[in-house]
Amino acid sequence: RLDEHMQRLSELQRKLGTTASCGSVAVPGKDSGSVRGSDYSVNPAAQAEYWHLFADVLVAAFTCNTSRIGVLNVPDTFSTFAGDWHQDVAHKCALAAQQKTLAAAHQRFFENVFLDLVNKLDVDDGTGRSMLDDTLVAWSQESGNYTHEGQSIPIVTAGGAGGALTTGSYCD
Repeated sequence: RLDEHMQRLSELQRKLGTTASCGSVAVPGKDSGSVRGSDYSVNPAAQAEYWHLFADVLVAAFTCNTSRIGVLNVPDTFSTFAGDWHQDVAHKCALAAQQKTLAAAHQRFFENVFLDLVNKLDVDDGTGRSMLDDTLVAWSQESGNYTHEGQSIPIVTAGGAGGALTTGSYCD
């Protein structure tokens, strides 16, 4: 099954016409393993640094035209909370203290990961356009107002998607 999956990915890549075309791309200045110290799970700054490096690699892949799709599954909490996040924060998100913890963590993720990636894509390529103009970056969470609820799931997008979407809209 893995071989079949890899063949389908290769076929998709062939159909998209991606080819490496970027000469030299700057290598990230730090190894991602070096930021994942013993306190990583409760260190929002280290988590942000790790995902900054990941964004650098993703943007390099887009710049080099070696990939046109990137998916980030970010399990980090972006919080100093040291307990069982899923049970003690997410499942109790209706309580004021947990709401505050969760909202602060989502804010840190938005500011430190989502906006970092968007800003790295929003660089003029000399034509008055940027990669962000032709990209759709979407951020969402597993849940809506309550853990594991599929209603009211917020989705934040950035980028012009090559003109496929009307930008600057708020939809409810």
